[in-house]
Amino acid sequence: MENYKYSIILLLIGLSLNCIGQTKYSFDSVNIINVSEVDIDNWMCFLKSDSSKVTGVVYKLNSSGNLVIENSYRDGLLNGVVRQWFDNGQLEFQMSFKNGQQNGRTKIWHENGQLSVEQNYKNGKSNGSFARYFKNGQVQAKGKRVKFQLDGILLNYYENGHLKSEDNYVKNKLNGLSKSWYENGKIKSQVLYQKDIIISSKSWNEYGEVIDVK
Repeated sequence: MENYKYSIILLLIGLSLNCIGQTKYSFDSVNIINVSEVDIDNWMCFLKSDSSKVTGVVYKLNSSGNLVIENSYRDGLLNGVVRQWFDNGQLEFQMSFKNGQQNGRTKIWHENGQLSVEQNYKNGKSNGSFARYFKNGQVQAKGKRVKFQLDGILLNYYENGHLKSEDNYVKNKLNGLSKSWYENGKIKSQVLYQKDIIISSKSWNEYGEVIDVK
């Protein structure tokens, strides 16, 4: 147990020293430039003073002196944790980058502090489970992406927590039975898809009466 505590202490000290040792640059002292005419996301960070690629932390303060941007760079590319805050001090988003590409878990918050979006990234593309939330904390949508493409079951919800729709995706195309519901919980429609093409469908009104069959 003592060895475990000692290891944790050493880890925390190491993390603190790592943060302290990073050179910090104000946002006004750098230029962030798109260095590719093809890739719109190919951004690099250079010092205004000598045009060298930035390695360290770039930060920005608002008019009140509070931190609103903190980005980690290595050789001009985003590398490490990127954070941005609302003016009220609430964290707006937190992302992880490796060599200029998003990697790992991204989180975005509403200004009231409730989580807005959770998404995994791999090599710059959304990959894995994701979820979106309403400002009241209720789940708005959840599903999975594989290399940016929807894959598996996508669920959408009303703000009251009731299920709004359920869709099945295979490589970003609707495939299988899709269902939707009214906000009162009654069934609204059922549509059978095959590679985004509608095979058959059925819909109901809010009273549960069938209004259309195809």
